[in-house]
Amino acid sequence: MTRIETTRVREVLGMNITEVKRAAETLNSESDLQELERHLTELEKAVAQLRSSVGGLPFKHSE
Repeated sequence: MTRIETTRVREVLGMNITEVKRAAETLNSESDLQELERHLTELEKAVAQLRSSVGGLPFKHSE
């Protein structure tokens, strides 16, 4: 990858990681089950997006 490509990849991964962290911060043991389920769904979507970004990188990775 070129330097520009590497910078862009890091930028995208950084945004994905920030979204995962943001979603994780909403989890709270004091939440009712419906609210907790909603927050978990948001976290799962953020993790799926991050996995998709990492999975598209041109390197060997373990599953």
